[in-house]
Amino acid sequence: MTRPHSRWVHTLTTAMVALGIGAVIVWQAASLGRASAMDSATAHGFQRLKLYSSTILNALERYSYLPFMLAEDGKVRALLQKPDDPARRRAVDEWLEAANAAAGATALYIEDMTGTAIAANNWREPDTYVGHNYEFRPFFKDAVSGGVGRWFGVGVTTRIPGYFLARVIKDGATPKGVAIVKVDLEQLQREWASGGEKVMVTDVHNIAILTSQPAWKYAVLGSLDDAARATLDATQQYADIALRSLKVVESRDIEKDVHVLTLEIDGGRRTYLVQSAAIPDDSWTIHYLTDMDEILAGSRNAAIIAAFGWVIVVLSWLFLRQRFLRIVAQSKAREEVALTLRKARDELEVTVAERTADLQEEIAERLRAETDLRDAQAELLHTGKMAALGQMSATVAHELSQPLTAIQTYLASARVFAQRGDLGQVFRNLGLIDDLNQRMVHIASHLKTFSRKGGNRRQPVFLSRVADRAMMLLEARAQSEKIAIARAIPPDACVQGDEIRLEQVIVNLFGNALDAMKSTPVKRLSITVTAENAQWVITVADSGPGIAPEHAKHLFDPFFTTKEVGEGLGIGLSLSEGIIREIGGTMRAENGPNGGARFIITLPAHDIGAEGKEAYE
Repeated sequence: MTRPHSRWVHTLTTAMVALGIGAVIVWQAASLGRASAMDSATAHGFQRLKLYSSTILNALERYSYLPFMLAEDGKVRALLQKPDDPARRRAVDEWLEAANAAAGATALYIEDMTGTAIAANNWREPDTYVGHNYEFRPFFKDAVSGGVGRWFGVGVTTRIPGYFLARVIKDGATPKGVAIVKVDLEQLQREWASGGEKVMVTDVHNIAILTSQPAWKYAVLGSLDDAARATLDATQQYADIALRSLKVVESRDIEKDVHVLTLEIDGGRRTYLVQSAAIPDDSWTIHYLTDMDEILAGSRNAAIIAAFGWVIVVLSWLFLRQRFLRIVAQSKAREEVALTLRKARDELEVTVAERTADLQEEIAERLRAETDLRDAQAELLHTGKMAALGQMSATVAHELSQPLTAIQTYLASARVFAQRGDLGQVFRNLGLIDDLNQRMVHIASHLKTFSRKGGNRRQPVFLSRVADRAMMLLEARAQSEKIAIARAIPPDACVQGDEIRLEQVIVNLFGNALDAMKSTPVKRLSITVTAENAQWVITVADSGPGIAPEHAKHLFDPFFTTKEVGEGLGIGLSLSEGIIREIGGTMRAENGPNGGARFIITLPAHDIGAEGKEAYE
């Protein structure tokens, strides 16, 4: 009488154990799937942060030369000597108008030491800056006290947002005024919005100043305290724009610069994986947001697959167990229940057929789920490749910004020489502009030519000329950072190669050296060329902190960099080493005996003789 009861108890216990094990397996699969999806999303997010940060820095770098050009102009300095002279004011107004037509900034204007604008490119317009006082703006105060000022805000005169670049104008050591350039960054937002990703840049008060989501513009990520509101009122940073709050319902840190935020937006709540990075030289933070629903979709897929797998295992076990019990029963009662055995066999075959069909359907569903996962993985790899391509494009844009800046300077000076009637200087500047244009063409095609062997132009190249042109491109930065440059190059040092490519190598080495010496008290840069066994040895040395032992073996690896986010992608040294190798030379790096880093290039010497040198020059 107790056997049926015991059988039911055993069956129920087995079912409960199977369900418990299945639940554990599904939970573990979901956890692993979620962890994998989070890791993939985090890696992708940091790649996108680098790209977006680079676009911001490149947009600002494009106009960085303008405040210096305005501050050094003779007409501007003459106006500050006699600010009430109508003729001088009209000359500066017209010059600013023409300069901005070429530069493409939002505004150019000059302020005296009271903060009043005395000349501007929009002097003809009703809402001109001329006559308005901007002493309360932080960029004016920073320029007067520290020489330069950078600040983002909404114009109190035009109500147009922009990034302000300011530079003090001095007569000797006495400040006379401030030159201001206003840059429009709204185009960046439109480009971000077209990409469909969620990205925003916040200022020191956590106010969104740039964002791909128009509804988030000028929204506070969290709330403002009384001190922050007082600062905003004093500087009128956002004029009369009403600042609304993106309420943070919940915040949970995952790791450094990575956290999960639940925001209350338009009455609803959304949870995002937020990755953040500081933008160099500004108190800005860039954030990349990934919807957690997209990330958790991978966890749900893993749980579904695990559930299907466990169901298949349980059904297989049940099938085998049932078959085993039937075989045992048949062996005990074969002689007595032959007819029952045949009936049971028929029923078993039907059951097997039905369950096999079910298993095949479940297996097909699992295969479809695996195919979807492979497609998702392929899409993720493709996205990673596109991010790397974007980083290369940003690097090329950065390389082109140097000759573009030089071209702007030569054009500005050419106009001055043309007004003076000095055609010789005008033609000299035009020749230099043509050389820089050729250099930009070579730089733009460099990544394509580097990917295959050969194809570059081989000619005699004098190393002194290469060094002079590289120094010319970095001269303004070296002077501003007070870097002493030493040069020792024999006039007959000549090699066989592509002049533009060799110049790019030297520019890359100089640029890296300047970056390395940003925080060193003594700043020295030297380039020396010596003869050794029918070869020329080029040594570029700096007084920076040197090369860390753990970084030495990775210096020439593609995309290896020790710089902060947005300052570099780690491709310069890799390309430079490839250029030197293509023309039969070698390149290595080491620490100098007195500190700092040294990059040593060895190239075969090329002798073209006195007549060849004269013809080449």
